[in-house]
Amino acid sequence: MFIRNGRGCKPAFPPRHTTEAEAREGILHVLRQEPRQFSFSESRWRLKRLLEVCDWLQLTTLGGLSQLLQRLKISYKRGRAYLHSPDPDYDGKLSLIELAKLRAKYEPENYAFFYLDELNFFRQPTLSWAYEVRGDP
Repeated sequence: MFIRNGRGCKPAFPPRHTTEAEAREGILHVLRQEPRQFSFSESRWRLKRLLEVCDWLQLTTLGGLSQLLQRLKISYKRGRAYLHSPDPDYDGKLSLIELAKLRAKYEPENYAFFYLDELNFFRQPTLSWAYEVRGDP
């Protein structure tokens, strides 16, 4: 049987992600950052802004995005009283810390590793509803 070009199963989230789990993590990575880090003035995510940032989803309507979030088990939940670091360089700093630990572990004669605490003060938005994975954290 001959199958014409363009037919058949297409990737769910081309070109960035190939599985639902990867797409879910990609969306959560965005949702767990402040909208201000993407040059928006709001302090909370709205579907419209998420649609703009996640253009790789190739969705055109808010309803389509809402259905996708339901499928990925991401819902609008009541806020929790814990904080993700607002530092935009947080991931890079964690990588450098891990590298410094490894150097100190494998070359103790050349490197020492010390913990130093740092304090940053940012005004946090009030506790409210936000998008997050369904169920317990």
